[in-house]
Order: sequence, then C-alpha cells, then structure tokens
Amino acid sequence: MKAKPKPAFRWDQVDRLHTSGMNGDNAPPDAFTNRDYVAKYGLPIKTASDQLARLVLAGKLKTEKVLAPTSGGRRMVRVYWLV
Repeated sequence: MKAKPKPAFRWDQVDRLHTSGMNGDNAPPDAFTNRDYVAKYGLPIKTASDQLARLVLAGKLKTEKVLAPTSGGRRMVRVYWLV
C-alpha cells in the first residue's frame, strides 16, 4: 500500500485562519464595497463594477475579499480602498 503524502502545511496554521474569520489583513477600516459606490454615485451595479475594475487595473485602487457580517449571518464581500 502506498503511503499517504504529507501536506506542505501544518493543521495548526489552518486552525488559526479558521478562527480568525478569514478577514483580509490589508483592508483598512475605511474600505468601501461595490454597493457603497453604487449608492454614492447612483450607478447601476454593472457600471459600478466595471468602473471599479478599471480603477483597480490602473493601480488607483486596491481590492480584497473580506468576511463581513450581514443581517443573514456572514458572507464574503469585495472591498476597495485608495492606494
């Protein structure tokens, strides 16, 4: 029987990620979401998403996914902030 390969990580490292809530370390507290951008400028969501993507590609904004609380629990949301 072939031996099971050992993972390149330790499970205690994964445990720390699991208990920390997987929040991004780089996102500042004043980061905003796509919905914030939509509300501020009165744009359709698709237009806002396209504009934010172009700003990220141009290096004007940074982005990261974070685990955020919602009324139904928690979910992953993308946040943006100025470089």
